[in-house]
Amino acid sequence: MDTGKVLQRRFVVVPVWGLVASVLVAGVWMVRGSADNAGSVVLVVYMSCLLTLVAVILHSDKPWYVFLVFLMQAVASVVAYAMVYAGVGLIDDTSTIDDASSAFYFSLVTWTTLGYGDLRPPLPIRLIASSQAMLGYIYLGIFVGLLMSRIDRASPRGPKGD
Repeated sequence: MDTGKVLQRRFVVVPVWGLVASVLVAGVWMVRGSADNAGSVVLVVYMSCLLTLVAVILHSDKPWYVFLVFLMQAVASVVAYAMVYAGVGLIDDTSTIDDASSAFYFSLVTWTTLGYGDLRPPLPIRLIASSQAMLGYIYLGIFVGLLMSRIDRASPRGPKGD
């Protein structure tokens, strides 16, 4: 049997396990963690993203799979980071907010790199928040690249007229 086909079959499910691991580690950290060890959540999220990229490369001929995996990974990473923000709290002017809806909102705004400025992370997790923004940039770049590649493959090839 072809080694490429075996890898393709095995990597259909691997990104799902990475997503589950991201959210579980973030949940455990939220219950027992502090800002000192928030990096472990980031490490698991980035490892999950790496698995996603490998799966996307192996299954690039299946656009529905690529879109689904990218969407699931984006949601899982936003939720995992939101759990970190809810565990540590966010700063709103002078008070600290630690509710889940504000943490999810801040996580989504950070991942999309909008940066409204109404909430901000406390000093110990600023690097964590910037790593989420970097992840959002990377995902946007890869997604646009894959989308343009798909459009390029679908467009008819013919002589270009002046």
